[in-house]
Amino acid sequence: MLSCTYDDISKVTLHGTWTVVALKDLVNETIEYKSEANTYGGEIWVSFNDRSNPREYDGKNISNSFFGSYTYVGLQKMKVLQGGMTEVGRNPPWEKLFNKAFYQAEVPFVIEQDSLTIYFSNRTKAFVLVRK
Repeated sequence: MLSCTYDDISKVTLHGTWTVVALKDLVNETIEYKSEANTYGGEIWVSFNDRSNPREYDGKNISNSFFGSYTYVGLQKMKVLQGGMTEVGRNPPWEKLFNKAFYQAEVPFVIEQDSLTIYFSNRTKAFVLVRK
């Protein structure tokens, strides 16, 4: 007897470019959407390259650029191996929160169709991104 299963690789790979559209508060079950107040009109986006060795990422966090390498550490978890970022001005509220979520020891995530959710390790908040 032979059987096969089909696992959709797009549900476990971060490859591609993603932009932040919302921040979920999982405790209070609320969603805050991107606005002038929380981003000062800027964009947060990140591009993952699974085809490089090591895997690389780069992005823009409103007023700062960031870059580095990452690895997968289990199903739907990633970890930044090395990284750097610019440090300039403005620092709107979501910039610091996104850094806190992205640079955890392990970053849990879920991909559903064209949506990526990056969870804080304590699962109290999560950023929602969409494919660019």
